[in-house]
Parts: sequence; structure tokens; C-alpha cells
Amino acid sequence: MHAFFALCPHQHYDLSDGILERGGIACPQHLWRFELDDGRCRMVPGARIPIYAAHEEDGWVVVELPAPPEDSR
Repeated sequence: MHAFFALCPHQHYDLSDGILERGGIACPQHLWRFELDDGRCRMVPGARIPIYAAHEEDGWVVVELPAPPEDSR
């Protein structure tokens, strides 16, 4: 299970309104498609969204976010 950052890197459209397809999601505005396993964009080399590990625990979806950098604490 994966979770993803919900804003398209192109013009920050909300990907929660996107089109879910097998293994990916397409931005509702410009149809950039992002792979849900690694976040890369099929249409624009170098474009990607952050992908986070997630799992179900006691009926909740738990998203495993990375620790903040040392200098931001």
C-alpha cells in the first residue's frame, strides 16, 4: 500500500480529484500520469510526486512519513 503527495508538481492541482488508473493517477487538469509505486511521471521525464509507505492498522491507514531534516528541528 502506498500514499502519495496530493498536489501535481506542474501547477499544483489536487490529485485527489485525479483519474485513478491501474497503477497510477492522472492529474485532472493536464492529465500528467504518475506511477503509484515510485511517483514518476510517464509523460514528463524528471517530474514526480513523493510516495510514502502506508499500511492498515486497526482499521486506520497509517502513512509512514520521513523524519524532518536535522536542521529543521
